[in-house]
Amino acid sequence: DATKAVGTATVSTPPFAISCASSKIRDNDKGQKLAVCWDLLPVAGTTKTNFLAVANLAPHPNAAKLLIRFMLGDANGGAGFAPFYVAGQWSPRTDVPVKLPTPPTLRWVTTLEELHTKTWFYDYDWLYTHIVEVQDFWLSLR
Repeated sequence: DATKAVGTATVSTPPFAISCASSKIRDNDKGQKLAVCWDLLPVAGTTKTNFLAVANLAPHPNAAKLLIRFMLGDANGGAGFAPFYVAGQWSPRTDVPVKLPTPPTLRWVTTLEELHTKTWFYDYDWLYTHIVEVQDFWLSLR
């Protein structure tokens, strides 16, 4: 909803969205006008990692490994990674170039290393240790 409100090309003075998924930049191919304020201080936002894993005691662990290899795609962003190879997504593979937004913006983060300097990454070890405290805090605000 936020990207539709701020990215509609017909709005002359669009509002500013505080939070939306950077992968919504893909909608620029459908007429949206979205961009990321990369030079915002202290950071432009937060970044999370998606995981693929083999379940403990999986009956076919090698099949799971093949699926993970397929999902990581090829060096051209193809195979199983193709649906995710859009502007606003970064592959964990260093040989896959970052997809640039259409039309090109003046500034775009092109590597995971640069993304680390422009966003805060979730600390999954901290979250694992403190998730119950965080949930209790949020529930106490109601």
